[in-house]
Amino acid sequence: MYIVDTDVMIDIQRGYAPALAWFASVSALPSIPGFVVMELIQDGQNKQQVRKVLQLVAPLTIIWPTETDCARALSDFTSGRAGSPVLQCGEESSFSNFSCFRL
Repeated sequence: MYIVDTDVMIDIQRGYAPALAWFASVSALPSIPGFVVMELIQDGQNKQQVRKVLQLVAPLTIIWPTETDCARALSDFTSGRAGSPVLQCGEESSFSNFSCFRL
């Protein structure tokens, strides 16, 4: 399972070829934090753009990291363990409830 952030979703919205290729290559649809969905909606300039965002994220599972998850992710960022804007599930955990680590 993957968890994507705003940067990846914006690249997908804009049709950026590497992001589209990655998205097409994953074996299962990624999850998306609810905060990312809200950022994408906030960027919409009109109802049509908001509808497009909602269509884009509709097939994705929306997750809500806990306070503990966010604190651990912040710790990872500040200690230099942050990697790409994509999270892949594994043994290490930035989001403990989702058992994910940074690529």
